[in-house]
Amino acid sequence: MKLTKILLFFALTLTISFEIFAKEYEVRLSRSFKIGQDFEYIGTGENVDKTIVKIKGREPVITNTYLWCEIVGKFTVLKIDKLNRPVEFKLLVSNSGKRISKNGVKQALLQKGTLLFCKVGDKKQEFLIDSVPVDKDIYVALKTLFSSRNSKTTDDDIFGTSDKKKIGDSWSVNIDNIFSSDVFKSFKFEAKDSIKGTTKLDKLIVKDGFNCLHLSSSMNFKKFHPSALPSTMDLTGSTITINMSGLFPVDTTLAPLNMKMKKHVILIAKGVTKPGGPNIEFSKVITTAGSKSYKLLK
Repeated sequence: MKLTKILLFFALTLTISFEIFAKEYEVRLSRSFKIGQDFEYIGTGENVDKTIVKIKGREPVITNTYLWCEIVGKFTVLKIDKLNRPVEFKLLVSNSGKRISKNGVKQALLQKGTLLFCKVGDKKQEFLIDSVPVDKDIYVALKTLFSSRNSKTTDDDIFGTSDKKKIGDSWSVNIDNIFSSDVFKSFKFEAKDSIKGTTKLDKLIVKDGFNCLHLSSSMNFKKFHPSALPSTMDLTGSTITINMSGLFPVDTTLAPLNMKMKKHVILIAKGVTKPGGPNIEFSKVITTAGSKSYKLLK
């Protein structure tokens, strides 16, 4: 009798697993928000920047900047754009936000109970408390948490697919949309084959009572030239790596429960910054990372 129950259990498990892996799902990363929606929000942001400048006969000049931030609160949608993304919202801070600078000192970002109004629809973000813009240090920190919405390119345009997919399926990122994206307009790419990347539907997860698709993506960029680099300098090395992952409810009317993004940029160049100037060797490493979680409040 016991053996029969065990066999039935394994048979049921295999049947459920087969159904999950055989089913096709609509993949949609960009979700529609509605004015008036309230969410429990958790956001983190990180920005690391290291620059080394070497001139023969002199000590290298090394510049390091580091900033990590976190904020938790009630997120209320006030205005959306044509793509149904929140471009104006208010955030009632429920837990004292934190920020850590390069010296490791922890500071309060915003105190519990602070009501922050945010506008991110234009190229310049705006953050207000009591109708007054926040000070510069807080502004810089909040920019790592809330990016502008001036780009018409969505996450679906780059990472997504119009085809339904099964658990374990993967597909190439959309190279053409990357080239046309405002996010990369400050770079000149030599060829389309300099960009490689795939997105994968990893698994089905139950989170907060919702069936969610766990998606992950990785992209690598090579052979590109920053527009700001002087023509008198030769670029000897350049790479960008982007990693994305997130939990997206199978019900595409719901906002993503979690999304993480990390970008790592390496630039190496040598030459002169202006005619007649000294020869220099220049290297720059930039890492930006962020995560955001939304839980709809009923």
